[in-house]
Amino acid sequence: MKTGEAPAVSAGASGAIFSAVGAMLVLLAFRKGRLEDLTFRRMAVMAVLSLLVGFQSSNVDNFAHIGGFLAGAVLMAVLYPRMARIRKRGKRP
Repeated sequence: MKTGEAPAVSAGASGAIFSAVGAMLVLLAFRKGRLEDLTFRRMAVMAVLSLLVGFQSSNVDNFAHIGGFLAGAVLMAVLYPRMARIRKRGKRP
């Protein structure tokens, strides 16, 4: 939604998808850029290209994409270190 326009309803799962992408990028950063066949660089390129396509398309809620991405990244940054400590102690959550 652009500034000055009437409010609009936004629906869809793309914000949630971007949340998963943001979380995966942070997870890959914690795991030194690699998780099996997935690399940080591949995920970052995919995320940037997806955002660029969204900015070039009309009727796409880019605020949902960016908000989802940031929410996923922040949640993973907060939760992953705690999960890693629990696993080191031998306790499974």
